[in-house]
Amino acid sequence: MFEPTAIARLAAVFSDPRVGGASCNIAISNEQESLWTGLQSVEYLMSISAGRSILDVVDAIACLSGACSMYRRDTFLRQGGLDVGPGEDLEYSLRLRRLGYLIRFVPEAWAETDGPISGISLLRQRARWDRDALRIRFMTYGELSFFHRLERFPDTLQRLDFIVFDLIPTLSLPFYLVYIVLLFGTAGAALFLVSVYVLLLWISIFNMGLAFVMFNRSIGLFGLGAALIFPLYQGVYLKCARFFSYSSEIIFASSRRDDFVPPRVLRALLGDRV
Repeated sequence: MFEPTAIARLAAVFSDPRVGGASCNIAISNEQESLWTGLQSVEYLMSISAGRSILDVVDAIACLSGACSMYRRDTFLRQGGLDVGPGEDLEYSLRLRRLGYLIRFVPEAWAETDGPISGISLLRQRARWDRDALRIRFMTYGELSFFHRLERFPDTLQRLDFIVFDLIPTLSLPFYLVYIVLLFGTAGAALFLVSVYVLLLWISIFNMGLAFVMFNRSIGLFGLGAALIFPLYQGVYLKCARFFSYSSEIIFASSRRDDFVPPRVLRALLGDRV
């Protein structure tokens, strides 16, 4: 659901001929429907509204959100449109970057989307996103190496943002927890993790307050209450889910059996490998 000025605000950035695509700011419309949607509302405010605003400054946006994006029409048609496989929004965004186009985030353009209501449906959504991100980034575009020859500096930044702040922490999480227990013992490890949680909670509250000031948009009292367990949601629940998603994609190539993509499309893409 688009706010009245969203389309015009998105279209305005295409006055720069270097821009190939742009995405808008996204809020959760059903934030009060469950605890999970309240947590997603906080997450979107900090990771999309605030996070992408910062990344846009250094031209390090990696993905034009499938929920609300606009593309330069002649380029879109010349490139054959979106990939018919899963993760098409990320794939086309990276394709535009490889072609030398800028992709922009327009924080003043707002749209709302319904978030998954239950924890299980949220896990299914994020598993799909995480598997697709890993496959597209590393299998399709070979982004695992830290530096590519002839790559623009902003492209290096967006790759390192994923590798350093997402992939490595996620895959190392269980080994890090074992290390903490061996280092401090069970009781000491529990105390250490509680201390880390309190620190992350204060950081989250500060970031959320900063986002309120930047975007003049409230998540309401329900979302504010959900923010108290946000570090647990982001640092444990989603991180563990991402670990299993990445692991299943690395070991079993699970995205090939993604039921979000129609079976006939998967057969056309992968043939006998499905």
